[in-house]
Amino acid sequence: MNDTISCPKCQVAMEAGFIIDRGDADRSTASRWAPGPPVVGSFLGFKTVQVTWNQTRAALHIVTFRCSTCGYLESYAPNSPEKK
Repeated sequence: MNDTISCPKCQVAMEAGFIIDRGDADRSTASRWAPGPPVVGSFLGFKTVQVTWNQTRAALHIVTFRCSTCGYLESYAPNSPEKK
């Protein structure tokens, strides 16, 4: 099986990652994209809800564009790390 996915726009290999969700306690925050697989924690042998990632690279803010006619959404994670 070929796990490499090419970008439909520029035909280069895409990098796997995941979107960080920080919606606890009804707090709203902007989504971020983290490279690589999530690292799920455990406590007493049970998986925890909190997810971390290999932080050798910064998470990237996600920018989403919406078509005002049909509602189509397209998201990007530009190559600039989040501002602290």
